[in-house]
Amino acid sequence: MLDEESGNAGELVGLFRDHRRRHVRLGRTGFSAQQTPQRQDPNVPANLWDPADGPNGEDFGSHGIFDGTAHDRDPQLWASHHHGPLAGAAAGLIADATALLLGRRK
Repeated sequence: MLDEESGNAGELVGLFRDHRRRHVRLGRTGFSAQQTPQRQDPNVPANLWDPADGPNGEDFGSHGIFDGTAHDRDPQLWASHHHGPLAGAAAGLIADATALLLGRRK
């Protein structure tokens, strides 16, 4: 049975229902959320199995309708790759702030 620290059965049932409700909503809206009302040019080659290179070897690259909103850098991605130095810097700042506060109390 459940103890008081892990929550009661009612909370777990509520969490399960909420989780299920999210999956049902995603199932209903997920596909349509990835679609666009814009029609695709029928002359664009499909690239399901092979690169969609042009007849003269032209490389189309990974471009599309989101080129205007794309970013060259992502701070979150950078932070996720450098979490060690960031944690060290945060610990250093906390240590400095603590030393500063303790120094003022004397």
